[in-house]
Amino acid sequence: MLLLVLVLGAGTLRAEEPEAAQEVETETSESGPFESEPGREFSAEELYAEGYRLFAAGRFEEASSQFEAVLARQPEHRFARNYLLECRSLLGSGPGASGQEPGSPPSSLERDTAESPSSAPETPATGEGPTSAETGEDGAKDGARLSQVQKQLKNPRSDRRRGVGLGLFGPAVGVSAWVQWLPHWAFGLLGGGGGVLPTVASSNAGLGAFFVEAHLLPVPWRLSPLLGVGTTMILGGLAWQADAIGGVVAAAEGFRLVVYGLAGVRFDARNGLMLSAGLGLLPTGDPQLPLVPLPSLRAGLRF
Repeated sequence: MLLLVLVLGAGTLRAEEPEAAQEVETETSESGPFESEPGREFSAEELYAEGYRLFAAGRFEEASSQFEAVLARQPEHRFARNYLLECRSLLGSGPGASGQEPGSPPSSLERDTAESPSSAPETPATGEGPTSAETGEDGAKDGARLSQVQKQLKNPRSDRRRGVGLGLFGPAVGVSAWVQWLPHWAFGLLGGGGGVLPTVASSNAGLGAFFVEAHLLPVPWRLSPLLGVGTTMILGGLAWQADAIGGVVAAAEGFRLVVYGLAGVRFDARNGLMLSAGLGLLPTGDPQLPLVPLPSLRAGLRF
């Protein structure tokens, strides 16, 4: 009977040996790629992943070495810095123990004052990178900037809406200077003045004019039709000559007030240059010739 008990006990011990060997093999298989691939140069992301694996396993001293290696390559790696602080705290070399269970992600971590405060995620991603919210915000900003650039390429008036320039002929009856403001790319206000100094009967007779116009630019392109209305105040000894042209709505000695319509085209270059050509249309009240055209040319700069 004693012999039978000894034989059965020896068999039980031999049956348990493979299980123990299997446990040893399982523990060995938990080693990371750093132990299975010695000598290979690892990226910062791989170093961070190995550090987090060691942290989760409660091997804080080894994890600290990995997080330090990550920061040597990427000093701005926020997660590696946070977990390094937590490892040092758990090992007693930091500002104080956190009181967390080994292997659990940190709940509150110290930050550098230069960094904006944020909580570490419960399950950090491998490597440092922007969050989906940050990516979406950056994408929206890039989209807005691209849309603005496209608008400026197609319609430069959407950006620079003030301008100054010179004119020839038209409501000033000579050379003029003008300024313009566009409260909207499709609508503008323009004002200016000018005149001529002709010689009549061997004497100089001045003729000046001050004008105000409202412009409609109906299409958002660099080349746009130009429509509008305006009024000009003609002053000087030759102001009476406007009576023969038309459009006079008020008159006095040396003074005429003329109204007119506008029709033409305008070109706006991307560099701010503006050119326009058109006709000032003066009503005459004559059924046979209801409008008298006055050609005008203008050039200026938008800013």
